[in-house]
Amino acid sequence: MRLAIVSSRFPDEPGEAFLSAELEALRPCVERLAVLPALPGATAYHPYKGEVVRIPVAGAATLVAAVRTFLRRPGRALAALRDILFAPGRLAHRLKNLAIYPKGLAIGAVLARERFDHVHAYWLSAPATLAMVAARTAGITWSATGHRWDIYDDNFLALKAKRATAIRTISSQGKDAVCARVAPLDRARIDVVPLGVTIPEAIAVPPPREELVVLCAAELRPVKGHAILLDALARAREMGVPIRAVLAGIGPLEEEIRAQIARLGLDRCVRLEGYVSHGALLERIVRGEFDAVVLASIAQGDLKEGIPVILIEAMAAGVPVVATKSGAIPELLEPSRGTVVPCGDAVALANAFVELARDPTRGRSRSASARAFVRERYDARQTATALLEHIRR
Repeated sequence: MRLAIVSSRFPDEPGEAFLSAELEALRPCVERLAVLPALPGATAYHPYKGEVVRIPVAGAATLVAAVRTFLRRPGRALAALRDILFAPGRLAHRLKNLAIYPKGLAIGAVLARERFDHVHAYWLSAPATLAMVAARTAGITWSATGHRWDIYDDNFLALKAKRATAIRTISSQGKDAVCARVAPLDRARIDVVPLGVTIPEAIAVPPPREELVVLCAAELRPVKGHAILLDALARAREMGVPIRAVLAGIGPLEEEIRAQIARLGLDRCVRLEGYVSHGALLERIVRGEFDAVVLASIAQGDLKEGIPVILIEAMAAGVPVVATKSGAIPELLEPSRGTVVPCGDAVALANAFVELARDPTRGRSRSASARAFVRERYDARQTATALLEHIRR
């Protein structure tokens, strides 16, 4: 199979690092694999070694390619355009999809010329629109992966479920959400295939430390719950637990978070590291630099967690995890594999830190169970094979 992948920005932006392991696992399973970012950038943030085809969203070259494709394949191009113009959906989505329609035609030209057999989109939002238009134009099949917000955003989801040969979700909650938005006849093509990670063969046992060192790797946005996390850290210290936190990530709340750190007197025990590459962060996790990985995510309407890959990677490395009951996280964590606390509950989160510090044996037992679970279900080599099987079915 010659497989094309439409990402959002990967490998050209800090986000979507979670795609790395699965794409690397897919490459040896297919004859050819090429990644086409929906929004390509000038700099590759991720050291992805595979083929990347960058087509600008707008510009003379894209427009010329789109016009040529339209003239060569007018029936297919018009059919894709009719879908966007007349399928049920919100006006904002219709306008957005029309704006990227020319790029979809340009991608379709590449897929037809290079004889690709199938195109898969990560995200049911704009990347899936591009895949749908490109596949229709090239006369090949397409599929997509639904993660979290892109499902609830519902960008022509019923139409995409009808046109795609397969839709993959990374959680059961995500599958239920997709099924609730599509026609009953289209639900048979929707299935859960977890998003895989690389499982390290050897892991480090953290040395005894005088303080508990925790990592939170997340964008600095309200939905990630940093305010709750900082409150919990302050409470844990008041309860006599020496604790230090590393916050890795960038986002619009940086100044607000810095102010809260100063207000709570956490300047010496909380470090904001900004953007840290996925590879560097993973190396630090595997070599035992952290005693726990934490996510304090909250739910904001339809904004909620899927199954965060950072938690899966920590579990694969044998590092205890603490998270909230946001989105599909409870599908990953149960009491035997980690600690899950209610969203927005700083007291419960602080108590989880206290337990980790005072009962490290229990934490190690949970992390061993978590590592075994992840090896069985989230190995990228297995999920890549399962994804290909889902597409072929």
